[in-house]
Amino acid sequence: MKERINRLAKGIIDSEQPKMTWSPEKIDETLRMNTLMQRNLWIGSENGLSVKGFVYSSNLRVRIPGDNNSFGGLRCRIVYEVDTSFLTAGDTITGSFYLVTNCGEEEIPYEFHVEVADAGKTLGDLKTAEDFLRVAENDMETALRLLEYPDFVEVPFMQDLHVRALYDGLKGHGSRANFMEEFLVGLGVKKPVGLTIPGRARVYAELAENAEDTIEIRMDNWGSVYLEVTADGEFLHLPKK
Repeated sequence: MKERINRLAKGIIDSEQPKMTWSPEKIDETLRMNTLMQRNLWIGSENGLSVKGFVYSSNLRVRIPGDNNSFGGLRCRIVYEVDTSFLTAGDTITGSFYLVTNCGEEEIPYEFHVEVADAGKTLGDLKTAEDFLRVAENDMETALRLLEYPDFVEVPFMQDLHVRALYDGLKGHGSRANFMEEFLVGLGVKKPVGLTIPGRARVYAELAENAEDTIEIRMDNWGSVYLEVTADGEFLHLPKK
């Protein structure tokens, strides 16, 4: 706000405001008891103008480490931690992230459900990478939680030095789902996701008013993929990120 007042005092008027996007829009997740888990909050701009501001959490168990709650730019990552210490199974951590930015204020609600950290039987069944693939195919959320358990590195197929190096190299980079995808593809047990755009090219001429259309993007395999779509032309607007 101080920066904006100073700019106005100098006669500098911003004719266009940034259009902020954020992901996820709502957080609903299950976590284990007595853990400290890290997650990411992504904040970006839709129209190429820098988004600036800060974010704070309403619940003390969901915090941003090191007071690194300010951000600025076209695509920003906010790392936050969820602490389930001394909670019991069935407890719930609820609250919201509040964004105060040069685009205005926004709220991102969150809800974390606490569960018992009993994964011994499932981990004991993971003899090969193919066993882990089958868990991911049938229950992605369980596979994601197993991937984050400290004891996951003790399962038999993780004793291979190349597999362990792959795991350590991917862990902590990108989203949980992308971590899973790249790990399974790197193990050679899963085909990577491919994308296709069916249909013909769109041609418009002598438009008298706004026209709307839809581009369909199809995946040829189950899994996770990250993509961003931009339009090469100021007259084209993409309302969906």
